[in-house]
Amino acid sequence: MPTQQIGADQESLPGWHQLLAAFRGEVGSSPSDHQIIKWAKAFADLHRKRHPSVKRAAEIDGRRAEIATLIDNWIEIYVIAPSHRRSPAQSVGAALDAVAAAYVAAEYCFLAAEDVSAPAVHAAWQRVGDLTCSWNDLVAQNPGPWRPRIPDGGD
Repeated sequence: MPTQQIGADQESLPGWHQLLAAFRGEVGSSPSDHQIIKWAKAFADLHRKRHPSVKRAAEIDGRRAEIATLIDNWIEIYVIAPSHRRSPAQSVGAALDAVAAAYVAAEYCFLAAEDVSAPAVHAAWQRVGDLTCSWNDLVAQNPGPWRPRIPDGGD
């Protein structure tokens, strides 16, 4: 289970370049990595396990839901203003899971394709591109700096 180590040095949500590096396993294993990056790597790892493990799908999906909740709780703790809170329909955790799912699906599509220029491969990577643009919009809406929010009693 990923630890929930949070620090004031994590001043903004990571951008899409960092997410894709985490999905590839290039980052996300070091204790100094941004917590969101660690969770991004965990999502990609879970999606890779789920693909061949139909019998474990419910267990893996449950773990993905737990990580999405951890992310959303992290956001609640570290968002400066209550006005930045996201509704469940705008869950940062769910958004990150969706990007990871699309990325892993595009990997599988690419690896399985006889012709890497096939429309299905292009469509899979286009989906990743669309979701990373949406992630960047989310980052722009929540630029940080991220610090523990002190409740004012009116939350």
